[in-house]
Amino acid sequence: MGQFTTSARWSPTADLIVYDRQTTGPFHDLVLTRPDGAGSRLLNTVSADAGSCCAQWSPDGRFLVFERALDDSHVGLFTIAISGTGQARRVTGETGPYLTFTWIE
Repeated sequence: MGQFTTSARWSPTADLIVYDRQTTGPFHDLVLTRPDGAGSRLLNTVSADAGSCCAQWSPDGRFLVFERALDDSHVGLFTIAISGTGQARRVTGETGPYLTFTWIE
């Protein structure tokens, strides 16, 4: 199976794009990149048994909220700093799926 990319979203300041991409195995990772493709890097969002997708930006562009899913009935929402420091933090249970979500201050 080939790689595919989904859920691309511009940052509030339009200097970064986040998207999810199948990198290894069946799961997707979140990737940050500049609009010209430079500086691409994976965020530490995938666990041993679940992938990540569908990230949404915080209004200040410093954090992302995203889904981490083992399957359609085991989905949780998590946040992570785009700085690359720290781990993803669960903000919901894992009884999803979440058809839509966004960041609210």
